[in-house]
Amino acid sequence: MDRGTAEEQRVAQEAWRKYELLTSSLSQELCEQLRLVLEPSLATKLKYVIRKRRFLFEQQICLFRTRIQWFQNFLQKFPNNANSVLTEISRNFGIGVEM
Repeated sequence: MDRGTAEEQRVAQEAWRKYELLTSSLSQELCEQLRLVLEPSLATKLKYVIRKRRFLFEQQICLFRTRIQWFQNFLQKFPNNANSVLTEISRNFGIGVEM
């Protein structure tokens, strides 16, 4: 690839510096305007993500509580087998369940 003579390269570099100086303030201003426009939308997106995660966590807690209540009702229906059921659950799942 031919890059031209040394004189042409020097002229091109001077032109590049000239245009860089002319456009640097404009590009900084544009970046600032873009930041001002994008910052609220990013904050809104983050708020949505946090709200969504909190909702999913609360759903999981509600499901967990429902399962615990169901299990407690199940154990109350079969009081004679409650200890064997608890022992089996503890052995299989590695969790301690108490009445």
